[in-house]
Amino acid sequence: MSFPIEESPILEALSSIRNRLTALKRDTVEFLKPQDVVSLYQATVKQVDRLNEIRELSEPHQPNRVDTTLADVFSLLSLFFLAIGRTKECPAIYSQVTSIRVSHPFSL
Repeated sequence: MSFPIEESPILEALSSIRNRLTALKRDTVEFLKPQDVVSLYQATVKQVDRLNEIRELSEPHQPNRVDTTLADVFSLLSLFFLAIGRTKECPAIYSQVTSIRVSHPFSL
């Protein structure tokens, strides 16, 4: 899957965020700190804002590697929000909605 060169810094930042989330998931020594999860969520939102700015100016969008990485990051963030007890916030609901959508596809 190719992606526009303008999205390359965003892909790198999202990959870094995903790697940090994966490291948090594997860390069984320390307790999960809510501020770590929230700061990674805020960093992700900044990247989404940058991505939206780039895509507003470009031609119609085709799903690419940036989208796949972003979906991975949001899935991990969603599970972390559930783990820290913030179950009623939007990021926590993402994994539940995507699992419902996958298991019960519907057409609009």
